Amino acid sequence: MGFDEASEAYVKQKLRAAKQVGIDAKVVKPAAETKESIFELISQLNKNNEVHAIIVQLPLPKHL
Repeated sequence: MGFDEASEAYVKQKLRAAKQVGIDAKVVKPAAETKESIFELISQLNKNNEVHAIIVQLPLPKHL
């Protein structure tokens, strides 16, 4: 979803920190930059018993 250099750097730091403490973290992006696509992805992740946390990275695109 879009590209924000500072946000991308912050995500890399989160992934590195997660790895250091043994957390399997991954970045998952919706199929499209629509509210419906984002809600669908969150719904799918929420139903997955292997997913224990979801972080929505800001900033979101202006239209959201």
